[in-house]
Amino acid sequence: MEWRKLSNYCIRSEDGRFKIAKWVCSGEPWYLLSDGDTTVGWYRDASKAKKAAEELR
Repeated sequence: MEWRKLSNYCIRSEDGRFKIAKWVCSGEPWYLLSDGDTTVGWYRDASKAKKAAEELR
């Protein structure tokens, strides 16, 4: 799946279905995967969030 950078804190899948937003809490990065308006999950690694999106396709 191809991804496009929207900002330093957000990427979107090429088809527009998924978004991954980076959140930093107490200096630790977390990655929120969304399918449209639905939260899929929180991940400690962006590559794991991308893999989860691939599996939902």
